[in-house]
Amino acid sequence: MRRSPTAVTARTWMNTRVRVLGFAYEDFDVVPAARAIVLLTEELAITLVEHAPRFVVRSQHIAIPLPHTVQLLDYVHTPPRPVIDDDARASFRAVLERDHHRCAYCGRAGATTVDHVYPRSRGGGNSWSNWSPAAQPATTSKPTGHRRKPTCRCCGFLVLPAPTGSAGAGSGANRSQLRDLRRETQP
Repeated sequence: MRRSPTAVTARTWMNTRVRVLGFAYEDFDVVPAARAIVLLTEELAITLVEHAPRFVVRSQHIAIPLPHTVQLLDYVHTPPRPVIDDDARASFRAVLERDHHRCAYCGRAGATTVDHVYPRSRGGGNSWSNWSPAAQPATTSKPTGHRRKPTCRCCGFLVLPAPTGSAGAGSGANRSQLRDLRRETQP
């Protein structure tokens, strides 16, 4: 007798995924069947829907029908997951590629490092729209301890970063800051 490829056997039951619902029936997680069996044996969850076709997981002392959906018996607090936006995905390499390795200070190709448009000491963040490529000589020629602004004559940017495409969309606040910077630096 040949079984269908989706049939659960004694060797494959652990690869089955089981849906876990929270105390108030909200969708909580999808876990491996072995974890769901542990939740059931520890009396932390109950079976709402059994797996079809029916399969029984057996041990020396108990037999538990393989669940398809289980519900937790107690409320479990889960902290909110951090939002991952385009600024969180920004990397030095991506910023260099975005501006084609062109230095924001001197305009030459070959930028090897990244500099902040608004320095972190003045409230600038580590975001896609606050980073600009910079050649090493351009960043070392800035005066030591200088509290630079993008509109400053001695170290002003020739090219300001522009959020482009889906990877550099940035937030509305970042776009408005860049728009204001461009107005200030226009001759």
